[in-house]
Amino acid sequence: MYCPMNCPNCCELQRQSEIIWQDSRDAIAFGYPLYEETISQTISLRLNRNLNSLTRVKKAPNESKNGADWLWFIYDSNSGLYLKFAVQAKRLDSNNLYGAVKMKQINDIRNFSKRKGFIPIYLFFNHNWDGFTPPSFLTAFIFQGIPAALGATYIHADHFANLTGSWMRKQSLSSLDQQAISRIIKQNSQPWFKLLCRCPGQSSLGESIVESIYRRILAFEEGFEFDEKSGDVEPKEASDIIRNWFRGENVSSTDLWSAFELSDWESRYFNPDFAMIQDVRIGKSDE
Repeated sequence: MYCPMNCPNCCELQRQSEIIWQDSRDAIAFGYPLYEETISQTISLRLNRNLNSLTRVKKAPNESKNGADWLWFIYDSNSGLYLKFAVQAKRLDSNNLYGAVKMKQINDIRNFSKRKGFIPIYLFFNHNWDGFTPPSFLTAFIFQGIPAALGATYIHADHFANLTGSWMRKQSLSSLDQQAISRIIKQNSQPWFKLLCRCPGQSSLGESIVESIYRRILAFEEGFEFDEKSGDVEPKEASDIIRNWFRGENVSSTDLWSAFELSDWESRYFNPDFAMIQDVRIGKSDE
């Protein structure tokens, strides 16, 4: 594992990245279909089991309305703060392209997130590091053939929109367009595990893990400042309803979605395939 302090959350995301990497390679080798939804649901199960967190399953999403595949809630029980992510997942295909990227989805997930106070990210499932240009600290992974860094990578949807702006008006993407966009993803996405890393240099003194995640996701970890953030979504104090939900207690569905600012359209427009609820502190040793 890359994490020198063996942060359990960071190491768990690395393990999941390795599994995604190997499963994706094996699926291609065996000619077996492995879909984005399958990988996403498997990640939810493993993280909620291995990180002592909670999960909620809902009906399939209506991506044409919101651009998101699933919702990810991260909670710090020490500070009582939480963050809300809207996630669109894309898989690297056997042609080494992210052929399922749709320009409309980028705008949809950004608009949804701005309206509802979510942070929009794209999560990429990978099986081949050809074309990736990761930060220098990941060089050892590449030369040692360890895929933990690149099995799952992410990019803020605002950043992605800035990088792909020249394709936004196109109704469909050509093969050359897809190749260009895939290069952009490989040159700009970051390892998913870095979001939860608590190692020196990855978080500031006295900063809660939710606050450090917020700082990194908006600055994109390399000092990049967005011209247009999605509503400057900051960590929020969890209400009693949300705290009880994170603790695994039964709460009213109506009250819960209202607390997450989804009540006015949840039943009509957005039934997330699942909402991954993660307490990044309970039962951990990364104090």
